[in-house]
Amino acid sequence: MSEDSTIVARRAAALLTEAAGASRQHDHARALELLQQAARLYRNLAQQSTSTDQRVKASRGLGATLYQLAIEALYVARPADALEATQEGYALIAQYGLQPARQLAKLNALRALALLDLRRPLESLQAVEAAFEDLLKEKDPFVRAEMAVRFTWLKGTILSALGRHEEALEHLDRAYIHFQNHGQYNFWHFVSMAEALVAVGRHEDALAFYRVGADYLRTSGAFIPFSVFRVEMLVSV
Repeated sequence: MSEDSTIVARRAAALLTEAAGASRQHDHARALELLQQAARLYRNLAQQSTSTDQRVKASRGLGATLYQLAIEALYVARPADALEATQEGYALIAQYGLQPARQLAKLNALRALALLDLRRPLESLQAVEAAFEDLLKEKDPFVRAEMAVRFTWLKGTILSALGRHEEALEHLDRAYIHFQNHGQYNFWHFVSMAEALVAVGRHEDALAFYRVGADYLRTSGAFIPFSVFRVEMLVSV
């Protein structure tokens, strides 16, 4: 790699580090801006590479950047940017990623969220099904099981948006039972179950879930916005 290319690669890596710091501080708009800068640098490096090694390193860096960019874009309600990042990043991670199965599954789940926000629920359903397909190639059984239940929750949410409420309830209930058995409670798990029950006319059951959710929130004080919760649900494993 030439000296100029080395400097650019170091600058791109520094931007990634800075973006990670901004994200930890919940400054997702700043993180997104930094990642967009890093993506441009890595993209130029990949296009201008004079050796296979340079191209591989730049492409791997670009794939990692786009993966994180999709996350930050969803945090700040920019689903079109998230969708673009998942689509470009998928091919790069498939070819150059170090843990491709896990990252590809998460990318498809993030793509499903972006499509849902863009009011394209049928495409969103296809994306989450693709996430399940990618997950079959994940070798770690714990990771595979944890991600599968989170994708099940997401699929329930998408089915609800499609008006397929009985199917949605089945998926959300399956996910809820897993979270309950593993002590992985969150306020939004109770709310999603309550909303699904309302949609199928089970109002008394829905009220019970709302009450339990309110009690949990009051005693735990553990509240995060839904926009944050749903992204973290998919990428925290």
